Amino acid sequence: DNRLYGENTDWRAIHSLLLQRFHRENLISCNASIIGAGGTARAALYALKQFSFIKTIFLYNPRHPLRSFQLSGPGVEVITEENNLNDKEIQIII
Repeated sequence: DNRLYGENTDWRAIHSLLLQRFHRENLISCNASIIGAGGTARAALYALKQFSFIKTIFLYNPRHPLRSFQLSGPGVEVITEENNLNDKEIQIII
């Protein structure tokens, strides 16, 4: 019918891999860190939010820190220095 359809499957792959490694009940109480703020980071953020995290998702993008702020929101904290990740009790790194 001359229309194009598309879908982002990156988030589904990340979501599936997390479920292979963790029980859903354990995921909701984890802290996670996403390194980067490009397309894959956006997919990872979406995948993590599907678990209704009750803790924090930390975004760290050393090359383009301002991009992390564009993705931040409720439950998402931007880290601007790598050293600041050390005391966050992070269980998942993407």
